[in-house]
Amino acid sequence: MIKSIKMPKPHSSESGYTIMEGLVAMIVVATLMSAIAPVIAISVGTRVQARRIELAAQAARSYIDGVRAGSIPPPEIAAVQPSSIADDIDGPATLVCPNPPDQNAYCTTTVSAGGVNSQLYCVDGGDGGDCTGLTDMVVYAVGFHGVSIDAADG
Repeated sequence: MIKSIKMPKPHSSESGYTIMEGLVAMIVVATLMSAIAPVIAISVGTRVQARRIELAAQAARSYIDGVRAGSIPPPEIAAVQPSSIADDIDGPATLVCPNPPDQNAYCTTTVSAGGVNSQLYCVDGGDGGDCTGLTDMVVYAVGFHGVSIDAADG
């Protein structure tokens, strides 16, 4: 008769993960994430800025279309170039836009530059009905007539 003898299970020192291997894996993953994170952050920031520029261009286009159609009154005409006006403008101390925004009315403000009162127009880009959202834009309208009264300037 054959007797069965139980053989001991072989215990390998290489079976499973050790704590050291787990720590090394965590360090490798953390290093890779720290290398990739700035690229992702810059990508998101660029995308957000591009979206804001797109919204601003859309607000300016809608304002210009409203002035051309005659539904929005044109801004006052300044006697000096807009670039020299823009250098002298401080932010408004108060800005009161019609609530809800009147499609044909300007916001009232205390800013005056170049002898012309500022014409600020609210473009409601969101559905809030006011001009306080992240997608809402305020268009600063300046009228300028480029004709010179000096014969030397042409």
